[in-house]
Amino acid sequence: MQKKREMLGPFPVWMIADTTLKSSSTILNQSKSMKKKSFLPAPQWCRPKIPLAMKLSAFFTFCCLVQANASVVFSQHTKMTVKVKNSTLDSVFRVIENNSDYSIFYKQDQLDVTKKINLNAIDCGVETVLTEALKGTNATFTIADRHIVIIPDNRANAGKNMNTATAAEEITVKGTVTTRDGQPLPGVTIVVKGTSNGVITNANGQFSIKVPNTKAILLFSFIGYLPQEVPVANKTGFAIILEEDRKKLDEVVVIGYGAVRKTDVTSAITSISEKDFNRGAVVSPMQLVQGKVPGLVIVNNQGTDPNGQPSVQLRGISSVKGSGGPLIVIDGIPGGNLNNLSPEDIASMDVLRDGSAAAIYGTRGTNGVIIITTKRAKNGAATVNYDGYAYTDQVNKFPRVLTADEYRAYAEEYKKINPTFILNDGGANTDWFKTLIKKPLSQVHNISVGGGTDKSNIRAAVSYRDLDGIAIGTWRKIVNTRLNFTQKAIDDRLTIQGNFATSFLQYNKTDNTLFGDAVGRNPTFPVFNPDGSYFEDPVDRVGNPYARRMQTEDGERIKHLNGSLKGILNLAPGLNVSGFFAMQRRDVISYYYQSRDAWQSKINGQNGNASRSTSFDYDKTFEYTLDYAKTIGKQNITGLVGYSYQDFMSEGFNVSNQNFLTDAMSYNNLGAGQAFKATPGTGSDLGSSKSSSKLIAFFGRGIYSYDDKYLLSASVRREGSSKFGRNNKWGWFPAVNAGWRISQESFFSKGLVEDLKIRAGFGITGNQGLGSYASLQTLTTGAQFLWNGAFTPTYGASNSSNPNPDLRWEKKAEYNFGIDFSFHNSRVTGSLDIYNRRTSDLLLDATAPVPSLIAQTSVVNLGVIRNTGVELGLNTNIIENKKFSWSNSFTFSYNKNLLVSTSYGAANSAPVEHYSLPNNMGNAFRREAGQAIGNFYGKVFKGFDDKQGPGKNQWIFYTQAEDPSLDAQGKKIIGNGLPKMFMSMSNNLSYGRFDLSIFLRGSFLFDILNITDMVYMNKIRFSDNFLKKGLDQPINGSYAYSDYFLEKGDFVKLDNLTLGYNFNTNKIKYVRKARLYVSGQNLLTFTGYSGRDPDIEVNGLEPGIGTMNFYPRTRTLTVGVNVGF
Repeated sequence: MQKKREMLGPFPVWMIADTTLKSSSTILNQSKSMKKKSFLPAPQWCRPKIPLAMKLSAFFTFCCLVQANASVVFSQHTKMTVKVKNSTLDSVFRVIENNSDYSIFYKQDQLDVTKKINLNAIDCGVETVLTEALKGTNATFTIADRHIVIIPDNRANAGKNMNTATAAEEITVKGTVTTRDGQPLPGVTIVVKGTSNGVITNANGQFSIKVPNTKAILLFSFIGYLPQEVPVANKTGFAIILEEDRKKLDEVVVIGYGAVRKTDVTSAITSISEKDFNRGAVVSPMQLVQGKVPGLVIVNNQGTDPNGQPSVQLRGISSVKGSGGPLIVIDGIPGGNLNNLSPEDIASMDVLRDGSAAAIYGTRGTNGVIIITTKRAKNGAATVNYDGYAYTDQVNKFPRVLTADEYRAYAEEYKKINPTFILNDGGANTDWFKTLIKKPLSQVHNISVGGGTDKSNIRAAVSYRDLDGIAIGTWRKIVNTRLNFTQKAIDDRLTIQGNFATSFLQYNKTDNTLFGDAVGRNPTFPVFNPDGSYFEDPVDRVGNPYARRMQTEDGERIKHLNGSLKGILNLAPGLNVSGFFAMQRRDVISYYYQSRDAWQSKINGQNGNASRSTSFDYDKTFEYTLDYAKTIGKQNITGLVGYSYQDFMSEGFNVSNQNFLTDAMSYNNLGAGQAFKATPGTGSDLGSSKSSSKLIAFFGRGIYSYDDKYLLSASVRREGSSKFGRNNKWGWFPAVNAGWRISQESFFSKGLVEDLKIRAGFGITGNQGLGSYASLQTLTTGAQFLWNGAFTPTYGASNSSNPNPDLRWEKKAEYNFGIDFSFHNSRVTGSLDIYNRRTSDLLLDATAPVPSLIAQTSVVNLGVIRNTGVELGLNTNIIENKKFSWSNSFTFSYNKNLLVSTSYGAANSAPVEHYSLPNNMGNAFRREAGQAIGNFYGKVFKGFDDKQGPGKNQWIFYTQAEDPSLDAQGKKIIGNGLPKMFMSMSNNLSYGRFDLSIFLRGSFLFDILNITDMVYMNKIRFSDNFLKKGLDQPINGSYAYSDYFLEKGDFVKLDNLTLGYNFNTNKIKYVRKARLYVSGQNLLTFTGYSGRDPDIEVNGLEPGIGTMNFYPRTRTLTVGVNVGF
């Protein structure tokens, strides 16, 4: 007999809504579910001022009675044939479930499912089958959508389920459950504490339950409402009022210099908490939110290189010369350093996506703002948490080049094309690309301790990250520490918060050009000579990629220290003053050494090449704010004014030398090099630098709401930057936005829609991402002149750039319209945004007349860029009950970019071609007014000639005569490397103690220029090696750039799949939680791109380049544990 499963908890209201019973409740203790399924109900509209959950339950009940709704009519259309003889009732239930979408629920102690029955139902509806099957059982049934509840005759079963003594003690308790405004609540769960005896209220909010005695306690619970415990005592009738759980309503979103309730947000802001972060191995904290925020594009352009940092871009390209990434704010410090942050210490990230949200940050808000909040201790006894994982990488796609045998075989064919060709056979069989690959093993450990009270708490954490790259010689080791505390004083009127963090980092990197070189190396050459030394090609005099890597040290040692203190003093009710001080220091030692035996060192006459540099960065931040909050009737008013001062200073020293007598001291004794001693300035260098800049700002913000319906917010920042010209040091950055919660209006009939808000905003932000002295005339050393019998060096104006006293910040004006919505008791939430952002006064290098000016270029403000787009974020709790849950999140974004103008005289209005291609093939991109950024500009392929002999298969391209859209050189726009559309989807499932997360993301509507094929698929380079697919290509001519090598880059990746198991720790002393998980990353890629990986750099001005110098993309397998004590 099938083993029965105990259902200790009640079913959610959307699964069962019973008003068909003569009694007022449905008892669910010791229930059994054959299987569980869920759904989102079809839209419906009910009367206003009635709680959503009650409307849904009443609606389901109505559907059951009149069979008018399509989801209930389903039962009439489900036909089945059930023929059983001398079979159990339980087996009939299984037949029904297996042949339909129904789930059947019943009570084990009140229904004998082992009873033998005979049934012959042919092409009958499920109601008919159940009616026949339940004959003689004193039971009936009810159907709510696709859930069937078997209801026994309680009076007939009463004597069977309790003995006389128990029956004498039991008390029947009845009552009603309503909301604060008197509306009945159907589907509320009432359970006798300490037992599984429970009931669910009917459509009128009524219940009746039997309790063992007067000492029993009833537990009332319902989704969206606060639970209650009610002692029975001597009462037999109850009128229970449940209060709304305002926790979700009161969720706050960080907006910069403060926070607001999520329901009051009128800007485009996305908040991602720790539970929603991406799973698996993480190199950079930004990978935690990759694909989670609409419009935020994060590209791991170096794959799993432990030293690679992702590029980040929000809502398209907004600048040509200025900085392109969002401003990072860590625990209140603008410009926080991500390298000083362990991903395991992050509690949440809030992304300010539109101009009205980011304007409070002035000249640094153009590209959006990402506010990172680190974890703080929770009140209570001290807890210890350990998170650790190890992972390894595997190259997912090697370049397929000719093997040594294939190379030798093709040599005979190649001689027919080029009779003068002589095979340079080294006698080996070497896969040069694989010589640069190793089997890595990385590990990460993080331990934290925290605890305290509401007056004082502290959290300390330390992490160690030993990251091993798949490329030989690449690794990264980091130790992070963090201490966060909160202390209250003066009768809780004063709150002091402190955040202190350090990191100690060392890494060694590789030169990615080695991977391009490895693709083209002769496969018959060995790696080593017979004597163990590295083999070098004596004919073509090209380097050995493996030797080049092993004979070079290239890395850095970095120390970070930052700390902040914030004091908040309550002066009066609603009035607070705060002071904030933060300091960041970054010390970097860079080192490089190439051995005397290295081939490049020999042929360049360097005999060892060493360099070393140090740099020190100091940032100080002072901020003071005064904020006030007041509630007057239905009005909520908050205001903020503040002052900010930031001081940035950087200094450095560098030295390099050559011609060493030994490799023994590497870069540690630069004075041993002979280049300084022989001819100073030849093969050696010595220098130092120092720079500084300052930012000063005054800012303010006001927020007003009336009756939680009408929302208005405005902010302004007056900011000055030392980077700009003396005539434009200061600027204004205003913002205004408004919102209307239509769902709070009395005329709005909510129905399925629980919350609906429309909002609109406008804001102006700036971009000051350029050098500290870009507006000034800089000096440099000049020629020497004879003075008093000696040559004296001179200083003069640098010819790198002209001064510009009118230089000012880039200015971005952005309009944003959005809708926030919530369905079905917050089971479905989301937002839709449409934006139009216009960046003017672009910072560009413009051609200047010489004379009258000294230099040929000047940094000026010219040109306009426009980005328009739409973004959608959708979160759905598809299933949520004690045994099984399934949630889904989906993001979509579309962006269109246009370079509107570059007007600064005729010389600067001409198109600009850029990104120099290898082998003198010209430039790949063309930037011009009226066109999108990222346009590929080249020839259009027509075919190959039909000549025979050595000169056959030459390129043929269309000419202007054949295609008038071509220019005189036969070129036109042939594609664009900027993706227009991005999508991602996360699925998180849990069943029992197992959890599973699946994450997919994709980029669409863009092209990739496959430079690897352009260079290595051409047989003309056979003297080295080429890609195997080149054998099937007729390419045999000179190198050429055209649309022949342009491919669609669209892709979808199974980016992460994580399976976890949560152990039952109730019987393990001192252990609060324990979880074991395995994770895979970059598991599958669906694409039409023939290169190694379409997930390449698509941010910035030169997107979509499928370079040959490509750090290997890998699949990652991770095993980890999370333990709490």
